[in-house]
Amino acid sequence: MAESFVQLNNDGPGKKIDTFTESTNGQHRQAMVVSDPSVTGGTATVDPVNGLSVAPKTLPPNAAQETGGNLAAIKADLDTIKTNTTQLATTQPVSLTGTTSVSGTVTAVQPTGTNLHVVVDTAPTTAITAASLPLPSGAATSANQTSEITQLTTIANNTPAVGQAVMASSSPVVIASNQSAVPVTLTSTTITGNVTVVQPTGANLNAAISNFPATQPVSGTVTANQGTANATPWNENIAQVAGTATSTAAAGVIKTGISGATAATLDGVITAATSPANGLAILTVAQTTPPSLSAGQSVAVQCDYQGSAFVKPYRRSQVVSKATTIAASTTATTVLAAQAAGIFADISSIVIAVTPASTVTAFTCTLSDGTNSYIFDVMTGLTTTATPGLAVNAVFNPPLPATSAATAWTVTNSSATPTVHITLVAVLQKAS
Repeated sequence: MAESFVQLNNDGPGKKIDTFTESTNGQHRQAMVVSDPSVTGGTATVDPVNGLSVAPKTLPPNAAQETGGNLAAIKADLDTIKTNTTQLATTQPVSLTGTTSVSGTVTAVQPTGTNLHVVVDTAPTTAITAASLPLPSGAATSANQTSEITQLTTIANNTPAVGQAVMASSSPVVIASNQSAVPVTLTSTTITGNVTVVQPTGANLNAAISNFPATQPVSGTVTANQGTANATPWNENIAQVAGTATSTAAAGVIKTGISGATAATLDGVITAATSPANGLAILTVAQTTPPSLSAGQSVAVQCDYQGSAFVKPYRRSQVVSKATTIAASTTATTVLAAQAAGIFADISSIVIAVTPASTVTAFTCTLSDGTNSYIFDVMTGLTTTATPGLAVNAVFNPPLPATSAATAWTVTNSSATPTVHITLVAVLQKAS
């Protein structure tokens, strides 16, 4: 059954009672916990196989109570007796010792294939003679023993005495073709005469020669290996390369030249001189998408679509512009949002134009990056006489630097009367 609960609604949300769902009809059966209400956590143990565990304190009348584990020991002894006891057969073997009187008739059964021996100790001695009895077929007679004695004598005479003997007095022995190794002990290691030594396949034959000269002439091609990588390098004096004498640019340094596709030597100087007949070309790359580099990286020289070297104080796509209108406000207004982390927005130009009014108003526009501020004096024109106001058109070369990266630029007007139009152009650069 799956454990669940039934909701009681007697106090607000209600209490939960543990139940088990009966699998046939889906009925709930309340789960009961047997415990001591006066002790926290004193619940009875329930085994999934044996059920509730109970330790009785008071035994029923005439109940046997075990003291000191005696019942367990008695049970173990009874189990041993039961194991070692078997049912007796109908007939049992009997072992008799000494002289035993037996009355009645005793039947002696002779085992199959066994002769029955009868000892008669009261009868007189009986003589048995076989002189006239016929011998069995093939029986040995004294006449046949003569030839066997002759052959045994011959074998005895031809058998050498026990111990070592010369070859003429020894019996020949033939060793089987599959005979295992026979250990041989040499009385002397001195070998005289010619000895043929067969070298095993794939093995080196080691020979010790006592009178071999220390210096030997060598003919043919000899390959010399330097040895391990950590060994001291050889000292080599290179006098020629491909049959031509070498030249040095400095002591111990070989002068190296660059040879072109037609084997012409490429050479030149950095001073004013006639251009060499052969020179090394430096190529530029037309890159429509600007590369993104990090510290320590390099890139090829770039050029435009006409092959001209691309040189600018800032990269393509690093110029941004923003137009903002501030109408009748003295609150700091963002005219250029903060850029990404590590990017400085440096102002390259600013244009401030003021809408004419019925009355001329002089005021200031303060440009700030949050740290440094730049003040511009401006004034409105007159609408009655179509007189333009005093505008600002400033170009900064080099650009006006931002104090820190990822910082917005703001403009604050000192007067809330005029309407001001501001256009900014900025260069986005990193600190490097």
